[in-house]
Amino acid sequence: MHDLAVVGLGALGTHVALAAARKGLDVVGLDSGTGDHEHSATGGRTRIFRLAYTFGTDYVPALQRSLTFWNNLSSRYPETRFETGALMIGDPTDPEIAKAVTAAQSCNLPHELLDASAMSTRWPMHHLVPGDIALYDPAGSLLIPPAITARVRADAEALGATLRFHSPITAIKESSRGSTITLSNGEELRSRQIVVTAGAWSGRFVPEFTNAVELRRAILHWFSTPNDFEYGPTQFPVGLRRTGNVRYSFFPQVDANGIKVNLHSPKQVVPHPEMREVNLPSDFDELVGGLKRTLTGLGRRTASAAYVESYTPDYRILLGRAANTKNRWLLAGGSGQAFKLAPALAEHLVELIQGEMPSLSLDGVIRSPGTPAVEAVRGP
Repeated sequence: MHDLAVVGLGALGTHVALAAARKGLDVVGLDSGTGDHEHSATGGRTRIFRLAYTFGTDYVPALQRSLTFWNNLSSRYPETRFETGALMIGDPTDPEIAKAVTAAQSCNLPHELLDASAMSTRWPMHHLVPGDIALYDPAGSLLIPPAITARVRADAEALGATLRFHSPITAIKESSRGSTITLSNGEELRSRQIVVTAGAWSGRFVPEFTNAVELRRAILHWFSTPNDFEYGPTQFPVGLRRTGNVRYSFFPQVDANGIKVNLHSPKQVVPHPEMREVNLPSDFDELVGGLKRTLTGLGRRTASAAYVESYTPDYRILLGRAANTKNRWLLAGGSGQAFKLAPALAEHLVELIQGEMPSLSLDGVIRSPGTPAVEAVRGP
């Protein structure tokens, strides 16, 4: 019998497998596909990391714990991260900008507040309108999900975890001493505990997940640039813009497609996670106009892609024991913040499964499955 079975080996599942293997647990991981995809927490090819967070100070300790992991991983595998720094630009009264500034100041994070003159010297492609500020977070970086997931997977296997792909699950039967997992080929595996980390598909194994989240399709776009060096990861920080109705996040150029932009118009709610069509909103031209007025030098749109994320009403991540079960746990519903927090989330969950007192409080970041949403916060 295995100590822990991890169902879903994307971003979160591989981190849970690694955290459990580090504790000396007998871990088996199962995934119906290859694990190499750009869905859910790994969607979008690149991800932003920053400490001065727009969700407020509750997230800072978990982000700092995760940063320790990212530093260690990229010191061994440089292809997993670019240390770009991060910019948060916009109206200082905007709730997200205000929370980022508060987090930086109250948590004594290294940061700079830049005016239009300073920005025109350092990053002239960013145009600050009157009243805008720019917060620079030197701890910000560009995470590369495919490279990270591959390396974390390899580290977990090196510590003894067994990770199995092309292994669809047809049934899970729970008993007082563990669970029996039946695979599509008829094989049965037994495990004392199960963690479901199947992203937007987690409702297949934890029914309350379906009612706890809303599935939203995010559509990303790439734009050509006049100079791939100035807009590349050694010169161009990751970040976001919150100037009135002009709201987007931006990512350095890492390939011939140019820079990536997430135009933060309302995401379309979809009934299932396979709905990844690229449907441009009716105000797309207006959104691109606002983008190009505030981030100069961009040329034509070169590519677009979509993926589906799961959002809870209060944007808190679902982490804990599934309702009415003895040995089934859930880690999902993390929308855009799950990937950057994956190391801290995985460590916390494995400590709970082991019956240990968690070494880090995640109050304000997570809630248990089945508990009602608490105070709503503004999210991406």
